[in-house]
Amino acid sequence: MRQPYLILYTRTGCLFCERYRAILAEYGVPYEERNTTDNPRYLEDLAAMGVYLVPTAVVDGRVIPGFRPNTVLSLLGVRVAAVM
Repeated sequence: MRQPYLILYTRTGCLFCERYRAILAEYGVPYEERNTTDNPRYLEDLAAMGVYLVPTAVVDGRVIPGFRPNTVLSLLGVRVAAVM
């Protein structure tokens, strides 16, 4: 069984983005980070999905806007107690 693919859209200085990275690291979850500060073209990718905020996670094409780590971890098949 293949592991779901996670893309995390972030921006520099975003506290929720930093928290997402810490949670993903804590559980050893691999992901591709797309920092919209470093590459503003990523904002166009988000807009094409109808999303205008970071953090936004995309798990195998399913878009999860905002800070929703419990949803993301669940979609990835990671078993955890609720994350705040």
